[in-house]
Amino acid sequence: MSGKDLNLIAEFIDANELGLALERMADVLSEEELPLTAGERADMLALVDRMQMGDRVPRALSFCPDR
Repeated sequence: MSGKDLNLIAEFIDANELGLALERMADVLSEEELPLTAGERADMLALVDRMQMGDRVPRALSFCPDR
């Protein structure tokens, strides 16, 4: 991830905008088609479920191959 993306995600976390941080992280991962381990994917999807978010993150992660 670029420094710009990391800074933006950190700013979202600092502002307690955790849903936005998770969405941005998933967007960046999918744009670069970065591979994820099964555990990483499961952790992100568990957060989506716990935070009662929509399907944006799962759709974005579908573009990330398995590592």
